[in-house]
Amino acid sequence: MEDCYENGSLMSFEDLRKKYDLSNRNFFCYLQLISFLKTSLGPTMTLPTLSDLERLLHEGNAPRLISKVYCLLMNDAPKPGLHKSRERWESDLSITICPELWSELCHKSLTATINSRYRLTHYNFLHQTYITPQKLQKYKLEISSLCFRCGIDESSFLHCTWSCTKLKTFWHDFSDIIMTKLLGLQLPSCPQTCLLGDSTRIDAQLRKTQKKFLAVSLCIARKCIAITWKSDSHLPIAT
Repeated sequence: MEDCYENGSLMSFEDLRKKYDLSNRNFFCYLQLISFLKTSLGPTMTLPTLSDLERLLHEGNAPRLISKVYCLLMNDAPKPGLHKSRERWESDLSITICPELWSELCHKSLTATINSRYRLTHYNFLHQTYITPQKLQKYKLEISSLCFRCGIDESSFLHCTWSCTKLKTFWHDFSDIIMTKLLGLQLPSCPQTCLLGDSTRIDAQLRKTQKKFLAVSLCIARKCIAITWKSDSHLPIAT
Protein backbone atom coordinates (compact mmCIF):
# COMPACT_ATOMS: atom_id res chain seq x y z
CA MET A 1 0.00 0.00 0.00
CA GLU A 2 2.81 2.37 0.84
CA ASP A 3 3.95 2.22 -2.79
CA CYS A 4 0.96 4.42 -3.60
CA TYR A 5 1.99 7.02 -1.04
CA GLU A 6 4.61 9.75 -1.15
CA ASN A 7 5.54 11.85 1.88
CA GLY A 8 2.59 10.39 3.76
CA SER A 9 -0.04 11.33 1.16
CA LEU A 10 -1.75 9.30 -1.54
CA MET A 11 -0.24 10.04 -4.93
CA SER A 12 -2.43 11.30 -7.72
CA PHE A 13 -3.30 8.95 -10.55
CA GLU A 14 -1.11 10.97 -12.90
CA ASP A 15 1.90 10.57 -10.61
CA LEU A 16 1.23 6.86 -10.24
CA ARG A 17 0.85 6.47 -13.99
CA LYS A 18 4.23 8.10 -14.64
CA LYS A 19 6.01 6.26 -11.82
CA TYR A 20 4.71 2.77 -12.60
CA ASP A 21 3.96 3.13 -16.31
CA LEU A 22 0.21 2.59 -15.88
CA SER A 23 -2.33 2.90 -18.65
CA ASN A 24 -5.42 5.11 -18.49
CA ARG A 25 -7.49 1.95 -18.17
CA ASN A 26 -6.26 1.66 -14.56
CA PHE A 27 -8.01 4.84 -13.55
CA PHE A 28 -11.15 2.96 -12.45
CA CYS A 29 -8.97 0.78 -10.19
CA TYR A 30 -7.51 3.96 -8.71
CA LEU A 31 -11.04 5.18 -7.89
CA GLN A 32 -11.78 1.86 -6.22
CA LEU A 33 -8.60 2.23 -4.19
CA ILE A 34 -9.66 5.69 -3.01
CA SER A 35 -13.08 4.37 -2.01
CA PHE A 36 -11.50 1.54 -0.05
CA LEU A 37 -9.01 3.84 1.72
CA LYS A 38 -11.70 6.33 2.73
CA THR A 39 -13.77 3.49 4.18
CA SER A 40 -10.82 1.91 6.00
CA LEU A 41 -8.71 4.93 7.01
CA GLY A 42 -11.19 7.78 7.04
CA PRO A 43 -11.51 10.88 4.83
CA THR A 44 -7.86 11.88 5.28
CA MET A 45 -6.65 8.46 4.05
CA THR A 46 -3.60 8.80 6.27
CA LEU A 47 -1.23 5.88 5.87
CA PRO A 48 -1.19 3.92 9.15
CA THR A 49 2.09 3.21 10.89
CA LEU A 50 3.67 -0.16 10.23
CA SER A 51 3.14 -2.95 12.72
CA ASP A 52 6.13 -4.70 14.30
CA LEU A 53 5.68 -7.58 11.88
CA GLU A 54 5.55 -5.28 8.84
CA ARG A 55 8.65 -3.41 9.98
CA LEU A 56 10.47 -6.72 10.45
CA LEU A 57 9.51 -7.94 6.98
CA HIS A 58 10.68 -4.61 5.51
CA GLU A 59 14.16 -5.31 6.85
CA GLY A 60 14.54 -8.08 4.29
CA ASN A 61 17.27 -10.56 5.16
CA ALA A 62 17.37 -9.78 8.88
CA PRO A 63 19.24 -12.29 11.09
CA ARG A 64 17.01 -14.97 12.67
CA LEU A 65 14.09 -13.69 10.62
CA ILE A 66 11.94 -16.81 10.93
CA SER A 67 12.38 -16.94 14.72
CA LYS A 68 11.50 -13.29 15.08
CA VAL A 69 8.40 -13.62 12.89
CA TYR A 70 7.31 -16.69 14.87
CA CYS A 71 7.70 -14.87 18.20
CA LEU A 72 5.71 -11.88 16.96
CA LEU A 73 2.90 -14.09 15.67
CA MET A 74 2.74 -16.08 18.92
CA ASN A 75 2.81 -13.00 21.14
CA ASP A 76 0.14 -11.15 19.17
CA ALA A 77 -2.13 -14.11 18.50
CA PRO A 78 -5.22 -14.40 20.69
CA LYS A 79 -5.19 -17.40 23.01
CA PRO A 80 -8.85 -18.11 23.73
CA GLY A 81 -8.12 -21.72 24.66
CA LEU A 82 -6.03 -20.63 27.65
CA HIS A 83 -8.83 -18.46 28.99
CA LYS A 84 -11.33 -21.28 28.54
CA SER A 85 -9.13 -23.60 30.61
CA ARG A 86 -8.93 -21.04 33.41
CA GLU A 87 -12.68 -20.43 33.29
CA ARG A 88 -13.32 -24.18 33.38
CA TRP A 89 -11.32 -24.52 36.60
CA GLU A 90 -13.05 -21.49 38.07
CA SER A 91 -16.39 -23.13 37.38
CA ASP A 92 -15.31 -26.55 38.70
CA LEU A 93 -13.78 -25.21 41.92
CA SER A 94 -16.10 -22.22 42.43
CA ILE A 95 -13.13 -19.88 42.76
CA THR A 96 -11.68 -16.92 40.89
CA ILE A 97 -8.26 -17.30 39.30
CA CYS A 98 -6.79 -13.97 38.28
CA PRO A 99 -4.94 -13.85 34.92
CA GLU A 100 -1.64 -13.18 36.72
CA LEU A 101 -1.98 -16.32 38.85
CA TRP A 102 -3.01 -18.40 35.84
CA SER A 103 0.02 -17.15 33.93
CA GLU A 104 2.21 -18.12 36.89
CA LEU A 105 0.68 -21.62 37.03
CA CYS A 106 1.30 -22.11 33.31
CA HIS A 107 4.89 -20.96 33.81
CA LYS A 108 5.33 -23.39 36.71
CA SER A 109 4.28 -26.27 34.48
CA LEU A 110 7.42 -25.60 32.42
CA THR A 111 9.86 -24.88 35.25
CA ALA A 112 8.92 -27.34 38.00
CA THR A 113 11.03 -30.07 36.39
CA ILE A 114 13.19 -30.67 33.34
CA ASN A 115 11.41 -33.97 32.69
CA SER A 116 9.34 -33.44 29.54
CA ARG A 117 6.86 -36.20 30.44
CA TYR A 118 6.03 -34.59 33.78
CA ARG A 119 5.76 -31.21 32.06
CA LEU A 120 3.28 -32.64 29.58
CA THR A 121 1.24 -34.23 32.36
CA HIS A 122 1.07 -30.90 34.21
CA TYR A 123 -0.02 -29.21 30.98
CA ASN A 124 -2.73 -31.84 30.46
CA PHE A 125 -4.02 -31.27 33.98
CA LEU A 126 -4.09 -27.49 33.58
CA HIS A 127 -6.08 -27.75 30.36
CA GLN A 128 -8.06 -30.90 31.29
CA THR A 129 -7.10 -32.68 28.07
CA TYR A 130 -7.42 -36.25 29.39
CA ILE A 131 -10.45 -38.05 27.98
CA THR A 132 -12.95 -38.91 30.70
CA PRO A 133 -15.87 -41.36 30.20
CA GLN A 134 -18.11 -38.29 30.30
CA LYS A 135 -16.34 -36.98 27.18
CA LEU A 136 -16.28 -40.39 25.53
CA GLN A 137 -20.03 -40.71 25.84
CA LYS A 138 -20.44 -37.62 23.66
CA TYR A 139 -18.74 -39.53 20.83
CA LYS A 140 -20.47 -42.84 21.48
CA LEU A 141 -23.71 -42.93 23.44
CA GLU A 142 -23.44 -46.58 24.48
CA ILE A 143 -20.29 -45.83 26.51
CA SER A 144 -21.02 -45.30 30.19
CA SER A 145 -20.29 -41.85 31.57
CA LEU A 146 -19.49 -43.27 35.01
CA CYS A 147 -15.99 -43.06 36.48
CA PHE A 148 -13.45 -45.70 35.40
CA ARG A 149 -12.33 -46.28 39.01
CA CYS A 150 -15.42 -46.25 41.21
CA GLY A 151 -18.09 -46.91 38.59
CA ILE A 152 -20.56 -44.90 40.65
CA ASP A 153 -20.30 -41.18 39.96
CA GLU A 154 -20.29 -39.07 36.81
CA SER A 155 -16.73 -38.80 35.53
CA SER A 156 -15.94 -35.11 35.29
CA PHE A 157 -12.24 -34.29 35.10
CA LEU A 158 -12.29 -33.07 38.70
CA HIS A 159 -13.88 -36.32 39.84
CA CYS A 160 -11.36 -38.50 37.96
CA THR A 161 -8.38 -36.64 39.39
CA TRP A 162 -9.53 -35.61 42.85
CA SER A 163 -12.94 -36.41 44.30
CA CYS A 164 -13.24 -40.09 43.34
CA THR A 165 -13.53 -42.21 46.48
CA LYS A 166 -10.68 -44.42 45.26
CA LEU A 167 -8.36 -41.41 45.08
CA LYS A 168 -9.15 -39.98 48.50
CA THR A 169 -6.63 -42.24 50.24
CA PHE A 170 -3.97 -41.43 47.65
CA TRP A 171 -4.21 -37.69 48.18
CA HIS A 172 -4.48 -38.08 51.97
CA ASP A 173 -1.34 -40.24 52.06
CA PHE A 174 0.46 -37.86 49.71
CA SER A 175 -0.27 -34.93 52.02
CA ASP A 176 0.70 -36.92 55.09
CA ILE A 177 3.97 -38.33 53.70
CA ILE A 178 5.26 -35.48 51.55
CA MET A 179 4.22 -32.49 53.60
CA THR A 180 3.75 -33.61 57.20
CA LYS A 181 6.53 -36.21 57.51
CA LEU A 182 9.12 -34.89 55.08
CA LEU A 183 8.57 -31.12 55.19
CA GLY A 184 6.89 -30.76 58.55
CA LEU A 185 4.08 -28.66 57.08
CA GLN A 186 0.39 -29.09 56.48
CA LEU A 187 -0.40 -29.25 52.76
CA PRO A 188 -3.70 -27.57 51.90
CA SER A 189 -5.88 -30.52 50.92
CA CYS A 190 -7.49 -28.90 47.90
CA PRO A 191 -7.38 -29.42 44.12
CA GLN A 192 -6.18 -25.86 43.61
CA THR A 193 -2.88 -26.82 45.22
CA CYS A 194 -2.57 -30.48 44.25
CA LEU A 195 -3.92 -30.38 40.68
CA LEU A 196 -3.06 -26.84 39.57
CA GLY A 197 0.14 -26.47 41.58
CA ASP A 198 -0.94 -23.27 43.31
CA SER A 199 1.21 -23.09 46.46
CA THR A 200 0.65 -19.40 47.23
CA ARG A 201 -1.00 -20.30 50.55
CA ILE A 202 2.17 -21.89 51.93
CA ASP A 203 4.96 -20.27 49.88
CA ALA A 204 5.89 -18.00 52.77
CA GLN A 205 6.60 -21.06 54.95
CA LEU A 206 8.80 -22.81 52.39
CA ARG A 207 12.45 -22.45 51.58
CA LYS A 208 13.50 -22.48 47.92
CA THR A 209 14.54 -26.15 48.06
CA GLN A 210 11.24 -27.10 49.72
CA LYS A 211 9.25 -25.30 47.01
CA LYS A 212 11.16 -27.24 44.38
CA PHE A 213 10.63 -30.52 46.21
CA LEU A 214 6.90 -29.87 46.52
CA ALA A 215 6.56 -28.92 42.84
CA VAL A 216 8.36 -32.08 41.69
CA SER A 217 6.37 -34.25 44.12
CA LEU A 218 3.08 -32.90 42.78
CA CYS A 219 4.26 -33.60 39.22
CA ILE A 220 4.91 -37.22 40.20
CA ALA A 221 1.53 -37.50 41.93
CA ARG A 222 -0.28 -36.25 38.82
CA LYS A 223 1.73 -38.66 36.70
CA CYS A 224 0.66 -41.56 38.94
CA ILE A 225 -2.98 -40.68 38.28
CA ALA A 226 -2.37 -40.27 34.54
CA ILE A 227 -0.66 -43.64 34.02
CA THR A 228 -3.47 -45.44 35.90
CA TRP A 229 -6.19 -43.42 34.17
CA LYS A 230 -8.45 -46.40 33.36
CA SER A 231 -7.63 -48.45 36.45
CA ASP A 232 -10.56 -49.52 38.63
CA SER A 233 -8.45 -50.01 41.77
CA HIS A 234 -7.33 -47.76 44.60
CA LEU A 235 -4.14 -45.81 43.92
CA PRO A 236 -1.67 -46.52 46.74
CA ILE A 237 1.47 -44.65 47.76
CA ALA A 238 4.39 -46.96 48.51
CA THR A 239 5.95 -46.07 51.84
